[in-house]
Amino acid sequence: MAWFTVDPDRSTVTVVDRPRLDPAEGPRPASVTGAVEITDDGAVHGTVHIALDADPGTRTAIDLAETAPEVTTGPDGVPVVVGRASRPAGSFGLTGSPLLNPTVQMRWRLALRPA
Repeated sequence: MAWFTVDPDRSTVTVVDRPRLDPAEGPRPASVTGAVEITDDGAVHGTVHIALDADPGTRTAIDLAETAPEVTTGPDGVPVVVGRASRPAGSFGLTGSPLLNPTVQMRWRLALRPA
């Protein structure tokens, strides 16, 4: 097993609210940080923190064990974890009609570096 940290400069995260709570087009700018453990059998554990760039004080922790991440190797030989999750929009401080059940959908590609 090996521990890694997320390289925020080489990682990407896409955050989209459903239904759209902001009239702006496209995903919300966001960043990701965290620590990831990859076991010898390829299981992924750890926590990543996703923050909206417009309000970096509001971030949501994602337990990778609760998602279905995939591990690949990047072109430079570093491990890459790809996954997705959704959370209630309120976890990011976003509000909308509770009748619409607003959610935030996230997809990420995490470039890792040794811890």
